[in-house]
Amino acid sequence: MINQIGLFFILAGVVITIVICAIMPHTSGSGYASSSFVWANWETQTGYSSNGFVFLTGMLNGAYAVGTPDCVSHLAEEIPNPKRNVPLAIAAQMVIGFFTAFFYIIAIFYATTDLTSVLNSSSFPLATIYQQATGGSVPATMGLLFLIFVPIFCTCIGTFITAGRCLWTLARDEAIPLSGFIGVISARWKNPFRATWICGVFSILLGSIYVSHQTVLHLSKRTFFEPSNWYDGC
Repeated sequence: MINQIGLFFILAGVVITIVICAIMPHTSGSGYASSSFVWANWETQTGYSSNGFVFLTGMLNGAYAVGTPDCVSHLAEEIPNPKRNVPLAIAAQMVIGFFTAFFYIIAIFYATTDLTSVLNSSSFPLATIYQQATGGSVPATMGLLFLIFVPIFCTCIGTFITAGRCLWTLARDEAIPLSGFIGVISARWKNPFRATWICGVFSILLGSIYVSHQTVLHLSKRTFFEPSNWYDGC
């Protein structure tokens, strides 16, 4: 049921977002970006000299926009008729993900009228894009962000499930420490309960590091904490 809700929100959200980003810049008077900005211009603020390298590393985000087809493969042992259903699920995800991501990215590119503000956003760059698309309307921006939050919440559950199956598989083959404890199927829940919880805990810890790091960057005024200096050091 949670997956069905998330699927509805992400598909409906894509359509709603595309429509709003296509119409509101005209009705609000904020205007659209030029076609050359969307289709021809090249912008990179990474500091790398090789445009080819930047393009290839940027394709990682594009891959997540299309989808993560490996997720369903981790559940192959629990899917009825996996020989048929797993390839169909991967194909459906790739096809749907390609078309939704392609039209979505075109819509938000045309709605981006101030790229500098997006790049300098201290919180969530997509929120800045939505704000520009809606002519600065806070309720409309929050509504579009809500359409993203619900699928993200549902996706987190699926991520824990697939990650837990991967960890359980390694434990089943005695490829990690504490394999006897982790590689156990719960008699009550009929799934790798311990492995799933371990992945969930580690994900929360890693996420906490990211959140605290961003908080320090936001609150500190020292030059040492400027992200550009961190990138140069790396």
